[in-house]
Amino acid sequence: MMEIFLSPNGAEIKVCWRSSLPGAALTKPYSVNANALRKRCEAVRAELTALNDYVRANPKFDERRDPAWSQYSTIMRRLRNEGGMLRAALIEAGQPEDIAEVFDRRVRALPKDTEVTVHCSDQDVTIPLGFICENTSFTLKERPSRGDFDGFWINRLKLSIRLSGTDCATSEAIDRSAFRAIYALNRAEKESVLAELIESDLESERQQFESLTTIDQRDHYDWEDVRSECMKMTNAHAVFFVFAHCDGLSLQLGDSDTVDWARFRNMLRRRADDRSGLVIFNCCTSGIGEQGSSLLSAVTQPGFCGMIGTEAEVHNTGALRCGIRLMWNLCVNGKNLGDAFTDMQNSEDLFPVNLFYTCYAARDFRLNSPITFPV
Repeated sequence: MMEIFLSPNGAEIKVCWRSSLPGAALTKPYSVNANALRKRCEAVRAELTALNDYVRANPKFDERRDPAWSQYSTIMRRLRNEGGMLRAALIEAGQPEDIAEVFDRRVRALPKDTEVTVHCSDQDVTIPLGFICENTSFTLKERPSRGDFDGFWINRLKLSIRLSGTDCATSEAIDRSAFRAIYALNRAEKESVLAELIESDLESERQQFESLTTIDQRDHYDWEDVRSECMKMTNAHAVFFVFAHCDGLSLQLGDSDTVDWARFRNMLRRRADDRSGLVIFNCCTSGIGEQGSSLLSAVTQPGFCGMIGTEAEVHNTGALRCGIRLMWNLCVNGKNLGDAFTDMQNSEDLFPVNLFYTCYAARDFRLNSPITFPV
């Protein structure tokens, strides 16, 4: 295991690290230019959005619609190139150079599936770390698949980001009787996606979603209703599942029903006797935004272990399917959040939008017993 610490320092970001072994000491830091890093993050996310647009238009990677998958390959080459430039901005441009080089060697030497926890705050540049690329060359071997992301950190490391201000003490399993789930849903988009699941022979996933929304406190379609349920929820562990339009700063459930990050943060405010909360954002760019005023800031408060968010635009069907898979693994299959998240990201049938998600939460969030539904 490894821990990486990113700390704002004026126009720079300080980077240091340590082994997760007890008593391990932090290394000396090196510094990178925050503005240069921000530009590289934006470039990576632009290519992820291009990939999302491609999948929205060609969800089954039909070669007849993209001969030899040439459009897909072009996007992947650009994404790998931008991932390599992001790596250079975070590592190669680091000062002093010798400390940055040691960091680079240490990360490259980590075995596959090593758990890496990155500590930062919502004031930092938010980095799509999974898309740092160590090998920018690309040749499509067969049809598009998860293997196309070999060389990216997301394919080699189990990454999670811990935001300062969140509560991380979730090592004890959550009592099922004290667990609640609030679903804030854009009704029109939900109904459209569920109808598409039936047409695509994914009826089982629609049934899973219908079952999941029977967990107390069920589904809600306007923010006033969500706020009212949040006010009534006390002394409970909770998952807040959001399926809405998002620009990184605000959430929209209907044409004129929008909340900004500050109102959403106040809506979620937990009481002193409340327990662990987790937010799952199934919407575009929920893991990014302006520093200190993004949806990340909504969970940097007592009572939350973090959130699951997206690094780019995600089409509605892919977003809801990823959310269903994650919740089913967490609530019904009895997996902790880390294993549920890894399983979702490894699912080839959700590729590639499942890779757009980042875990900004404690991986050990889990129920003490699975939820069962009537047959």
